[in-house]
Amino acid sequence: MSKSHLHEFFGKPIKTINLGLEGMAEGIEGQNSDVTRVNWSPPPQVVPNLIYTNNGTSIDDANDEACRRINQSQAVLVGMGIAKDVIPGMREDMILHAGPPITWERMCGPTRGAVMGALVYEGFAKDEREAEGLAASGEFTFEPCHHHNTVGPMAGIVSPNMPVFIIENPTYNMRAYATQNEGLGKVLRYGGMGRKSTNVCIGWKKSYIPRFRGRLKAYQRGLTSKASSHRHFTWGTNAITVIAPVPRFSEGNRTRVDPHPKES
Repeated sequence: MSKSHLHEFFGKPIKTINLGLEGMAEGIEGQNSDVTRVNWSPPPQVVPNLIYTNNGTSIDDANDEACRRINQSQAVLVGMGIAKDVIPGMREDMILHAGPPITWERMCGPTRGAVMGALVYEGFAKDEREAEGLAASGEFTFEPCHHHNTVGPMAGIVSPNMPVFIIENPTYNMRAYATQNEGLGKVLRYGGMGRKSTNVCIGWKKSYIPRFRGRLKAYQRGLTSKASSHRHFTWGTNAITVIAPVPRFSEGNRTRVDPHPKES
């Protein structure tokens, strides 16, 4: 970003005071902005709070243990299911979201949009306006994904009838769940609403899940995602697409993905 653009963005010349971290000052100077450096470090009485938790656990030791468990774990893709049928504690009146607990009133725009889109997808609301009123009514419970062993991309919205991947970690006898990546463009995880984003979710549920389950049967012990991710990263391909390819069709000189393939 040039100096003129940086100043235009803030509406006036920028003068920055940088405390401690040299990399921050260098980044700002790289945008042709003035920086005044202050040689600062945390006060001695604060340092223990940066090393130990409130109960006296070493943060370094805890991080080492977390890394050890990650390295020892095996994420094995074992199936797909419908959220309300497989996610522990999931209910018809519950919407899961990314991040810590939050109320509808405090949700950011994209998260609200994703909730509204999910309510339309579920058939609880006929359009976005009705969905907004329903979400604010208190009829639905909002809970974090990680309270239910679940993750979702971006806004992380998971509604009762959304399809989810089922992943097991045999090392620690754990099971987790994740929604699918809807692709690029106006999609639910970014707060996109409307027929297109809704139809993608419907297409996954009606057509893609049966096809995916059929392909996954070839892997008797499930698909180890570590090895799969490494292989397809080096290939430059999508692992899930290789397992259960989405049908494609030509349109002029272009080829695009059909989000609503017919069941075979």
